[in-house]
Amino acid sequence: MIKIHRILAAPQVQILWLPIAKFQSVRIEFNFLAPQRYAQTTQRRLLINLLQRSNHFLPTAAQFNRQLANLYGTELTGQSIIYQNLNILSLALTVPVAHHLPALVPAAIDLLLQTLTAPNIDSKQEQFVDNAWQLETTNLAHAYASLQDNYSLLAELAMKKILYQSNPDLNIPDFGVAEQLTALTSMQTCSYYQKVIAQEPLIVTVVGDLPATVVDDLAQRCQVFAYQAQAIHLQKQALLSLPTQPVAQSDQLAIQQSQLVIAYRLPDDTSWPVSQVLNMMLGGDDQALLFQQVRERQSLAYSIYSNYNFYEHFLTIQAGVDAQQITAVQNLVAAQIEHLATQNLSDLLQHAKQTLISEHLLASDRLAVHAHRLLLKNLNPAMIVTDDQYQQKINQVTLKQVQAVAGQLQLLATYTLIGES
Repeated sequence: MIKIHRILAAPQVQILWLPIAKFQSVRIEFNFLAPQRYAQTTQRRLLINLLQRSNHFLPTAAQFNRQLANLYGTELTGQSIIYQNLNILSLALTVPVAHHLPALVPAAIDLLLQTLTAPNIDSKQEQFVDNAWQLETTNLAHAYASLQDNYSLLAELAMKKILYQSNPDLNIPDFGVAEQLTALTSMQTCSYYQKVIAQEPLIVTVVGDLPATVVDDLAQRCQVFAYQAQAIHLQKQALLSLPTQPVAQSDQLAIQQSQLVIAYRLPDDTSWPVSQVLNMMLGGDDQALLFQQVRERQSLAYSIYSNYNFYEHFLTIQAGVDAQQITAVQNLVAAQIEHLATQNLSDLLQHAKQTLISEHLLASDRLAVHAHRLLLKNLNPAMIVTDDQYQQKINQVTLKQVQAVAGQLQLLATYTLIGES
């Protein structure tokens, strides 16, 4: 097992370095942590979009992309995600490894730090320059408008509104909402950027084969961040009060294919390995019960799959169906859960375990996955992240454990987006 190197660059700035040599690139990711607040969600997504495509010295997207190309195809990507009580603002740099070009990674790090410390704002340090602001707000507005054509996502978000009513700060997509975007100003967002840099704890993950001197230099240069930050911790307990009685809601749209989403409560003491195996057996792939019985044998759904939320203890099933088949699909879904709880499905259990382990091992061949696991391991030290540990935990799951949980699933809510045509 490769040792993770930890450097405390400043009281609230941590560097985590995994010096793995299997990749032809290195990844350096800056993660700024803040409490998740409903009112700031869209602003954080807009801010990371502004940061990842230009800066003060490269003020247009064309100039910025040209510089990345000059760095042998270096990539710079950003995202904002909601993870339990946290909103994580991330800017990630992926640089090809070229041992005959020792200055390449330091030059790419220069660009990353330049982008974070000298964004595309005016000379008064008061607002983003107009061209960048107009470009990113327009792009985000268009993205919100396009959601109206993504019916499966609309249904998913509608179910989220039902399940997350008890916690308004979490009851919003990671990417924000159009109503907040229209109220934002360039000056407000510039001021917010300055708070992010100064007041938010920073976790920097480094994955790849680098000279220790490069990482040490990076740690020194990161001391300019988080100088006013206070510690923030991941809350591992459930943050929602889920409905105590089944909720049923529906909407109608002039669409051909309807959407059905069903949510079930998982027992609070369900372990993550059992949750993963159950989800895979029920609706995780094309061999799962829902796909085989609802889509393949009965031809009642265009698509059907399940997902689960371990921290909040619920599982959702989503299907694209004809409106006249909604009741039949609901009944068949309930029958498959009963089947999972009562029948000897040893072969399906083994398939689910093998599939989960294979997917985990395949993910381990992705640079970004190692960076993400480093971050999660730091936020929650109890996280199982090594391949051997993961395989052991999944293989220990028994059919009896899965059946016990399946037998205790409780209906939380049903949402239908019904096609009118």
